[in-house]
Amino acid sequence: GEWSKAALAELRCLDGAIHESACVSAIGSNALTRCIKVDDFTLPNELAVPKSSIIGVLMDGIHFDKEHYDRPTVYDTLRFSRSREEALASEKPRMNTDLVTTSVHGLPFSHGLHACPGHFFAVNNVKMILAQPLLDYEIQPFAARPPNVAIGDMSVILIDPTMMI
Repeated sequence: GEWSKAALAELRCLDGAIHESACVSAIGSNALTRCIKVDDFTLPNELAVPKSSIIGVLMDGIHFDKEHYDRPTVYDTLRFSRSREEALASEKPRMNTDLVTTSVHGLPFSHGLHACPGHFFAVNNVKMILAQPLLDYEIQPFAARPPNVAIGDMSVILIDPTMMI
C-alpha cells in the first residue's frame, strides 16, 4: 500500500506506543519554556519572578500524574491506543489520546498557543520511519531497556548501534 493521511491515522497502536514513549521517556524534562521579558512580578503564591528568568513546566509532573494515568511510571505500550479503543466501543466522550492532538495531560509537543507548529508533520514522519522496518523485517527486541543518560537537561539512551534484524 501507499502512505496516506488516512493510512497513518489507522496506525493506532504505533501512535499509542510513540505517545507512551514520549511521555515515559521524554528527551527533555521541561515544556513551555519561556524567558520573562516583562518587569519583575510576583505569582499568586508569592513567588517572585525576576525579569529575564527562564520558566517552564516540569513534564514529569504531568506525564506521571496518577489522577490521569493508571500506573504512570510503568511503560505500557498500549495505554493510549487501548483507551481510544475503549472509548470508541462505549461511544462515550473521551480525552483525545492521538499524539497529533495536543493536550494538557501530555506535553511532547507543548500545548495551546505555543504548541509546536510542526507536530502533525513530525508525528506522521516518525510513524513512517518506524512502520516501514516493522513491516519489512523481523526485529529482535533488547533483553532489557538500556539506562537513560543525562546530557544537560536532556535524558537519552546510548545504545550499541547493532541490533538483530
